[in-house]
Amino acid sequence: LMQLLKLEILKESQMRRFIKKQCIIMATLCMAVGVVGCGGSNSGNDAKSATQATVQENKDEAKTVYKELNDAVEKSTDVADGIITVWYYGIYDADDGEGNGEVFINDLCAKLGVDTQTFIDINNKNNFFEVRQGFDGLYRVRVDSFSNVVNCYIECRKNDGTYDDISKMLDDAKNSIKNIPESASYYSKLKEYYVEANSFYEFCLSPTGNYDDAGNKVEEFRSKCQGYKSDLSFDLE
Repeated sequence: LMQLLKLEILKESQMRRFIKKQCIIMATLCMAVGVVGCGGSNSGNDAKSATQATVQENKDEAKTVYKELNDAVEKSTDVADGIITVWYYGIYDADDGEGNGEVFINDLCAKLGVDTQTFIDINNKNNFFEVRQGFDGLYRVRVDSFSNVVNCYIECRKNDGTYDDISKMLDDAKNSIKNIPESASYYSKLKEYYVEANSFYEFCLSPTGNYDDAGNKVEEFRSKCQGYKSDLSFDLE
């Protein structure tokens, strides 16, 4: 009887050890599966975060391009308004009241938006106007061509760095657009905006047509650029 009892105790002990080993094995497998599962989840989250970061980087670059184009158009608009103003002046208002087309230098400088010395330097370099001293001792210029007034104005704006500023903004915008994927929803509009803004700048460098044509062209550029700005504002402002 004692032997049978010992045998039962031994069997029970072995069974407990077996069950314990199985529990350890199961626990280890569960932990392994959990680690693998967590690792897969983290990997997916990391990929998602990387994609979101790239999308945001593209959008930040697009916002920079958008601002550069807005600033370039604003400066081009200012230059274009000046061109139209002095163009009209050269045709209709450049007169000393006696019909001989002579105006005081300071009056012309006021229209051009430059100081007298700047005008003298630019005129000496380009010979836009013939300067004459009147019997009263005051200096006048003979405005015998509206194109001379317009060209002088353009040279004045080149001299103050305005054209260089616009050119740099457009170059920076163009280079940045190349880094934006074509799949971005705003890519096409941004590219079209650049093309229009650049055409506006080129017109300001060398305006063509008659006075009315030039005025209409400026309004067309202004309207189209405003349209692109408005369309892009939803995504980029």
